[in-house]
Amino acid sequence: ALEQGVQFLVNHPHESWLLFTKAHENLNDELNKRAWRDTLPRFALRPSALDNKRYRRFAQFLKKQGLIRNTRPVTDYAIELP
Repeated sequence: ALEQGVQFLVNHPHESWLLFTKAHENLNDELNKRAWRDTLPRFALRPSALDNKRYRRFAQFLKKQGLIRNTRPVTDYAIELP
């Protein structure tokens, strides 16, 4: 369902914006419209796909920044969904 939703957002950005603002009229302004448009390319087209390399790189970044003491195996905190 999540993957289908993301695909709809990406393939129908204007229609999805109209549906969103119909449900949340108080957010229908220029700032949110720009944020909506700018956010669309950031959605993963396959949100259930696990990118182990990316998780490892992020953990290394967190360690380098002093935000965590040690990195852990990705399998300790993420799983591949079917």
